[in-house]
Amino acid sequence: GAGDAAHVTGESVSGDFFKVLRIRTLLGRAFVESDCQPGKDGVVVLSYGFWQKKFAADRAVVGHKIELDQHAYTIIGVMPKALQYPSWTDVFLPLAPNAQQLANRSEHIYTVVGRLNPGVTTAQAQAEMRTIAERLAHIYPASNLGWSAHVEPLVDNINGDKNPLYFRLVMGATLFVLLVVCANVANLQFARGIARRPEIAMRSALGASRIRLLRQLLTESILLGLVGAAGGLALLGVGLVLIGLILWGSLC
Repeated sequence: GAGDAAHVTGESVSGDFFKVLRIRTLLGRAFVESDCQPGKDGVVVLSYGFWQKKFAADRAVVGHKIELDQHAYTIIGVMPKALQYPSWTDVFLPLAPNAQQLANRSEHIYTVVGRLNPGVTTAQAQAEMRTIAERLAHIYPASNLGWSAHVEPLVDNINGDKNPLYFRLVMGATLFVLLVVCANVANLQFARGIARRPEIAMRSALGASRIRLLRQLLTESILLGLVGAAGGLALLGVGLVLIGLILWGSLC
């Protein structure tokens, strides 16, 4: 329905998938529970990249029909650019299992995304899911024996084993920038101290003790550090507000 035939990657998702991720459509609407019923699942939601690439960002695409696996689907929505999960997905289809599929317990092919209740940790959720899996294995040994459930944060699922490495790289780069800034400030203070040698010599000649001179220099350095920290915190607050506004705008 959009030029020549092409190989696309789709994901079948439940009616509340986008609600759980708190993502609003850029165009049209997302799935509702009625879309996830056999015979009523002839609708599709496009990812932002696929909409840009195959439909040239046509804002009138909602309502058009496309053919997927020799079945006709009606486009009901387009996701915003902010939705990058799953990263390989071109189109989203409603998950509408029939009675036979619902009765089949041997297909362990589904990934569940959810939100923890306030105050519940990942470890607590893992313990509860393990208990449920053990109970299912006891009730349905033919299909569930030897199977369990693994709970992990979504960001760990996306980045995999590289997630700790990403954080270390970010922290290392931040620390390197901080060291460069500290070295520059130290050089400036050193140059300023050399320029103030006549002033310090004059104060010493007038009777100022070394402790008093040291206290004066330390007070100036501490005040400079406090002013710099206050300025940094102010910039941090502004940056967080701007990032929040950008993310909120992309989600809406």
